[in-house]
Formats: sequence, structure tokens, C-alpha cells
Amino acid sequence: MHGGSDRNLHAADVSIFLGLDGTPTRKVGIEWTGIPEEMGYSYPYVVAILPRHVEVRNIQTQTLVQQIELPSARLLNQGKLLYIASATQIWRLTPYSFAVQVDQLVEKNEFEEAISLLQQIEPILLENKPHATTLQEEKMRTIRDLHAHYLFQRNEFDAALALFQELDTDPIEVIQMYPPAISGRVLKPSTPSEDGLNHNYSDYASDGPDRDPDDDRNNSNPWSTIVNPWSTPATEPRRDSLTITTSTNRVPSVLSTWFNPQHDPQPTPPRELTGQVLEEAINYLIRFLTDRRGKTAKLLYQQQQQQQAAQSSGRALGAKASKEKDEREKMDRVAEVAKLVDTVLLKAYMMTNDALVGPLLRVQNSCDVEECEVLLLEKKKYKELVDLYNGKGLHRKSLELLSKLGQSNEGPLRGCMPTIMYLQRLGQEHLDIILEYSEWVLRTAPEEGMKIFIKDAMDDQFSHARVLAHLEATSADLSIIYLEHVILELGDETTEFHNKLAGAYLDKVLQEMMEGSEGAEGEGNDFPSAISESRSRLIHFLNESLHYWPAKILARLQLDGLFEERAVLLSRIGQHEQALAIYVFRLRNYRMAEEYCNRIFRDDPDNGRRMYLILLRVYLKPSTKEPPLVDAALELLSRHGAHIDAEEVLAMLPVTTRMDGLFPFFEKYVRETNKNRNMNLVVKNLLEAERLQVGDSVICSVQEQWVYYRSRAVKITEDRMCPQCNRRIGNSDACSGSAIRVRRLSDWRSSALFVQREN
Repeated sequence: MHGGSDRNLHAADVSIFLGLDGTPTRKVGIEWTGIPEEMGYSYPYVVAILPRHVEVRNIQTQTLVQQIELPSARLLNQGKLLYIASATQIWRLTPYSFAVQVDQLVEKNEFEEAISLLQQIEPILLENKPHATTLQEEKMRTIRDLHAHYLFQRNEFDAALALFQELDTDPIEVIQMYPPAISGRVLKPSTPSEDGLNHNYSDYASDGPDRDPDDDRNNSNPWSTIVNPWSTPATEPRRDSLTITTSTNRVPSVLSTWFNPQHDPQPTPPRELTGQVLEEAINYLIRFLTDRRGKTAKLLYQQQQQQQAAQSSGRALGAKASKEKDEREKMDRVAEVAKLVDTVLLKAYMMTNDALVGPLLRVQNSCDVEECEVLLLEKKKYKELVDLYNGKGLHRKSLELLSKLGQSNEGPLRGCMPTIMYLQRLGQEHLDIILEYSEWVLRTAPEEGMKIFIKDAMDDQFSHARVLAHLEATSADLSIIYLEHVILELGDETTEFHNKLAGAYLDKVLQEMMEGSEGAEGEGNDFPSAISESRSRLIHFLNESLHYWPAKILARLQLDGLFEERAVLLSRIGQHEQALAIYVFRLRNYRMAEEYCNRIFRDDPDNGRRMYLILLRVYLKPSTKEPPLVDAALELLSRHGAHIDAEEVLAMLPVTTRMDGLFPFFEKYVRETNKNRNMNLVVKNLLEAERLQVGDSVICSVQEQWVYYRSRAVKITEDRMCPQCNRRIGNSDACSGSAIRVRRLSDWRSSALFVQREN
């Protein structure tokens, strides 16, 4: 017996399939219930006559399809019309239509057999209608969907969800099969279908996952076998006639109810999933939702790209508006599915492995905020709730939660750091929220709170003026920290910020002076014995910064204190003599006065020489009633006399000054003068040597040119024309354009270089 390209051979009660080359084409053969006496093939079934009955099996799945009690059968043929004969009778087995057979299989929940049958038959044999192939594909998909639901009801979640995933089933249909803890508002109650059949599979699910379909063979129900594709006579015909019997019975189509658009093919579970069974079902649901999540995200991205392309294209206004409306509606539908998938996925994680909730919420997601918020609060998943708020841009709600939890004494979000880290991630567009919720952090932990505004990665994001105003209202010390960061680290040269920092330093110094925290600066001391850190920073800033207004700071200084700061400010506005007078007579610190002049001399020597003269004048001709400081003046002259004009010095010195005190000054002055004179001579000689060297180079160049031109021959013939008068040179009387006088260095051959023309 052969079917298609396969050959079927049997030994005892087993049949094997061989190819045209004689090799087995299948690993497993057909195991009959007895030893076949005769075999035949009727697409797509293989029929065998056994001693007691006739067996019909699916040639692809090898499943027993039907047993026909014909104990006296001996012969059968092959083909579409199948005849079985005994010694005295002939029976014709008329198959039901394939559509009826498929319906019967679905009714008996034998979905794999129905799918196998559909795969073997041609579409035209199933539906003799146009587009038969499409109808067959739709029916195949519907049966596979029903099969997946049936597997789910039998707790075969792995196979069921894998089939749903393969069919790309709507996630709503799958989620509805789960209890309210997962499905939530998506769950629908079970209702009978319109045809009166309740397709909830409660009868089949109650049999348990281990029910054997072959147990239905001996059932008294005429459809208790897997399928009954053949009609047989109800009574035995007369022996004297060959009766051909055709069955007129037909089974109403079950699939028609599933193809009804108004009918929901997804049944509600007949019983609630609980315990270990529910956990197993959820684990497989996670796999399904993860796959759907990736597909939905990709679809959303593609639709967004198409929408952007449509907006940038030049389509007609009406067509463009209609197209955009359809695209928006499609995107809305996909977005709703994405929201459902992510929300259910979060619920599934919460019930199986809550450690995965955080990673889900920290990436881009479409979770429903209201539903997830209730669930996370109920489970006290505050960190995950903060991630949810952050991903949805609900920063105020997130910071409200962090503020509440941060001021508590327990919990993973206690303290200021969670709020600080959250605020650091926000940018300039959220500055109002940052300033609002940083206030309690700055009051609780000022140093840590300043990390919100001085983190390196966010330096250029904030408006410095607004942040500074916020910090000034909170704490003067914090404003100083921020101004130092902006000016010293970021290099901001805004005059307003420099003025504010100098003023903040000054306010702090004055406050410390009032509180007595600074050592008193008594007059008559060479230098203050103690100086506060704030004052040191003020003095350093006044010396180093070039962008503040000295007059504005000077107006705030006390008249009887802070003399060093006053001296620095006076020097900035050009009042050098007053500044030096403060160093000399107020601070009694001659070293600082001398260093003041040295600093200016290093930057500008000419201006520095003038500063030394001013300091000498302050020593010798004080504007106050102080006596002249001759010794200090002589010390200055002994160290820096080389930079001071001797004539000016002698004019200012008192007549009573001893000459031996001026010896170091004169020695330095004379040495410096001689050094300058000698240096000038050296420079002069070097310039003269350079000039001579340049002259020698010119002479050498002329000599080289002379040798070059002398080596050349200039031939003058009678026809050679003069370039001046355009006459022949050969006749000297004729050439009157210029008088030619040849030097005695050469003859006509060198005249090209040494000929002088005289007009």
C-alpha cells in the first residue's frame, strides 16, 4: 500500500513507511490493534482490515480515527471511493465532508487532529468558495487559538502561552484568563454564547490534564471516538444485492460560533487559579508579556517615525489631516495595549519576583500610574514608586514622597541622600521644583545639600543668580560656598557675583568681630597676632580678584578697623600713598609696605620705581603728626636703592642724615649705574658689529655679481640697437640717445654691470 511518495509495509501488527529508495521515512510506524489482513489508502487516511473490525487511522499522526465492526470483511480498494467486500457483501464507506470532520474534532477538543487534517487537505476541499486558502488559514488560526485556551484550562501553561506567543494573540485575550489580581479591570464575567453553547470548557478541564482521549472510543455517544469520518449502514443489507449506502446525517458546525465576530472566543476560567498553579501560570505569562512588550515598543517607535515623516511631507491638507487622525487612533490603541502589558507585567513581578520591579520601572515603560501606585503603596515599595514617578515625569509627587520618608527615622529612603540624588538628576527646566524641595535638605544637612548645586556634571545647567538668591535666603554661609564654587572653580567673572562674595566675606568678618571670635588688632603691633579664616579669605579675595567694585566695598568698611582690607581697596582705586600710610602708621608693618611696592615693581618696573619713591616719602614726610622714620627709610634704600632716583632721595633726606647710613644706598646706586652703563656699551658694540657684518655681506654680494657679469660676453655688432635711442650702437655717432662712459674695470664685456648712463 502506498500513499503519495511513501510505501507502507507491515510485519505482524506494525506498519512502517519507506521512501522510494527503500529507506524508512518515519521513526515510528503504525501499531495496529491486530494483524492487518488487508490495507488501503483513502486520502488522508489509511484503512486496514483486521480480524474483528476495520480500523481507520490518520496517516500523518497515526491516530486511530474510527473502528468499524465488519468481522467478515476480506478485501478493500484504495482511492476516494472506498469499498470493503466480504465473501457475500460489498460496503461503500462514504466520508463526511472535511469541514464536518474538522468541526467534530474541535467539538471533541481534539485540536491537534483538526490541525493535522487541515494541514493535509487542499483548501478547495474544505470550502468550495473563492479565497479558500484564506478561509483555511483563518480556520487554522482559530482552531490553534482554541487549542491554546484548552491547554491553559488543563494547566498546560507552557504550551498554551507558547502557542499564544506564536499566534501573536492579543494580550487582552490572554490576560483575561487570569484572576483579578493579575487581570484587574480587564477581566470579564463568563456568559453563555449566543448559540446556547457555553464554551467555558468546564467539562474538559474537570477531567484533568492526564485524561486520555482514546478512552472515548467505547463511549455510547456516536461521536465518542476521535472522529467518525465514515458513514456505515444502520442495518445489514440483503445478501443478494450490492447495496451502496450513503449517510445523510450531518453534524452541525461548531466552528461557526467561533467565526462569529460578535462571539468572544476567549473563555473565562471556570475556576480560580491559586497557590502553586497560579505562580506557575504567572511565570509563563511573564515570558509572554516580555515578548509582547518588545514587539509593542517596536511598533510604537515605527508609528512615531511614520508620523514624523508624514508631518514633514508635503501632502494635501485634507489627506494629511485624515491620515494623521488614523495614525493617532492607531497609536492610541497600541499605547493602550502597551500600558496594559507593562501594568500586568509589574503585577506578575510583584507576585513572583519583586526584585524585577525596580529594573522595569527604571527603564522606559507604559505602566498605568494610578493602578501601579496603589499596588506599590500597598506593598510598601517606596523606592520602586519613586522610580515610577520619575519615569512618568511626576517629579513633584516623587519629591513629596522622598521628603516625607527622608524625615522619618527608619526605612531605606530615610535621610537626605535619596532626595539629593534625585534632585541632581533634574535639569534647568525643573529649577523651581529643585529650589522648593532642596530647602528642607539644606536646613537638615547643609554640606550634603550643597551637592545639589555644585555637582560638576550640573554646573552649567542652573541659573546662578536664582540659585544664589535661594541660598542667600537660606543661609549666608551656603551662599559663600556657592559663590566660591562659581567664581573660583567655574571662573565666572560677573561683577555682581564678585561684589556679593566680597560683601559676604565682609559681613562674616564683621559678625565675628562683634561676637569677639577674632583676636583684637591692636595698634602698635607689627602684625595682628591672630586673624580669622574668614578674614584671611576676604583679604586673599580682595588681592586676587579683578572684577569687583573697590569703592563699593570700601564704603562699607569701618573707619577704625580692618586697615589691611582698606589698604588693599585703596590700592585698587589708585590711592597708593594712603594705602602705604596705613601699612606704615596703622599696622606698623614695614615689611607689608615694602612687599606692596615689590609686587607692583614685578608687574610694572617703571610704576614700581615710583612706588618706592612714594614709600620713601611716606617714611620721611608723613602727612600726620608722626615723626619721620629715617631708619626705615635707610633700610628701604639699602635694599632697593638701585631702583630709586638718587637726586629725588637726596632732596627728601633730612640734612642731619649721617653719610655712613647712606653708604649702602650709594654703593647699590653706583653699582646699578655702572652696570647699566656697561650694559649699554655692550649693546652698542653689538649693534655696531651687526651693522658692519651687514655691510660686509652687501660688499660680498656686489663682488659676486661683478664676477658673474664679467664672465659673460656682450657682443656688439653694427646691427645692435641702443635701448635708449633705438639706433645702431656700431656707429657711435649715430647713437645719441645717451652718453656712454665705460669704467676702466672692464671692456665691452662687462658693460652690462658697470656702464653709467648720463643724460
